[in-house]
Amino acid sequence: YEEWKPNRYQMTIQNVGTLIIYIGAAGVTVENGFPLLPGDSITLNFKADVATPIYAISTGSNAVRVVELA
Repeated sequence: YEEWKPNRYQMTIQNVGTLIIYIGAAGVTVENGFPLLPGDSITLNFKADVATPIYAISTGSNAVRVVELA
């Protein structure tokens, strides 16, 4: 999964599934990503004029909610 919105200054990711998701840069894996446990969320802040892609991976099909502010 990759998410990127131009002029975004904040993003919240909520893990609403039953598996751990791992967040990071391009090439993120379950070994090097930041783990987001089921039910947890994380809010990320960005410089609006810098395009910053966010990547996530899981060991199977999993649901997430994403809110971006731009």
